[in-house]
Amino acid sequence: MKITYEFDNGDVVIVEASERIGKWILASRRREASDDKYHHRYCYSLDAVNDKSSWAASNENNPDEIIDRMIAQIEEEADREEKRRRFRSAMKYLTKKEQDLLNAMIYDRKTRADYAREHKLDKSTVYKRYRTALKKIQNKI
Repeated sequence: MKITYEFDNGDVVIVEASERIGKWILASRRREASDDKYHHRYCYSLDAVNDKSSWAASNENNPDEIIDRMIAQIEEEADREEKRRRFRSAMKYLTKKEQDLLNAMIYDRKTRADYAREHKLDKSTVYKRYRTALKKIQNKI
């Protein structure tokens, strides 16, 4: 099988390859062309972007916009802190085993499978304990 290579400078090289290798090279080229078409959909031309200078000036330097963003951020942080406080207070209503499980998953970032392996428990036991703990917390929050 003959494989043709065309270079950017105009040179063309023809190489003889076995049938198996030739089919592999052609399939590889088809995959590459398909990937190029797929990824081309997600590319944006900078030529298509309108002049952003007026937009940037109106949004980035507008004092009202800056203040609104800061207020929204502060409110979001306060809301997040309130949710954390309520979560910590709800943890008091869990059993010691449930608290250990949630602490391991939330703070130590362990999976239920890791926790089951470390504590020599069945995965279904850990899953049931996890679901029960979450239900208790949801009822208390």
